[in-house]
Amino acid sequence: APSDQAGASDLMQFTAGTGTFENCAFFGFPTIASGGSQSYTTCMTDIASPPSGVTGSIAYSTSSGAKFTGITNAAGDWRIGSGSSLGGVGTSDATNGATDISGLARPQGSNWDIGAWELAAASNINYFKFDIVY
Repeated sequence: APSDQAGASDLMQFTAGTGTFENCAFFGFPTIASGGSQSYTTCMTDIASPPSGVTGSIAYSTSSGAKFTGITNAAGDWRIGSGSSLGGVGTSDATNGATDISGLARPQGSNWDIGAWELAAASNINYFKFDIVY
């Protein structure tokens, strides 16, 4: 949830059934889920007392902890930056996690990143040089 979005409630609400979550980043909500039965593997959140399988109390910030690019509704950019606590600590998942939300191959380093976005390795970033002629 964007940090400037007032009144956020549970991220997910189940009436019955089971949810299975792996390598998920849950930030900006007071609770992750209610109802039903959920299992979590290698997930992170800013919630102080998260369910089993979720590491809690990670800073929901652009400068520390998760180090998202932006956390407000206006920014709308939840990619992680270099040094993020979500980087390189995910569980390998060749079946379901071969690419991130943008189609970037996972992993870019030695292991998957947690969350929808994989941090691009330096070798996958294109740099352009422009010569300005006056």
